[in-house]
Amino acid sequence: MIKNGLFSVLAFLLSFPMPLLAADAFLIQNGQPQAEIVISKKPSRTTRLAAQEMQTYLKKYRVQN
Repeated sequence: MIKNGLFSVLAFLLSFPMPLLAADAFLIQNGQPQAEIVISKKPSRTTRLAAQEMQTYLKKYRVQN
């Protein structure tokens, strides 16, 4: 079950490589977040972990740029 959920998240993220590479164009602008990570009130463990990973990555990106 976890593998399927993780695969789904990775497949989704990899299906949009260009916007992710240009993240500052719409996710972060001038060091400030321009979007929110939204998950359900009762997310699966995989969804919660994926959201945390994305948040960690974006915080690191924001600090570096």
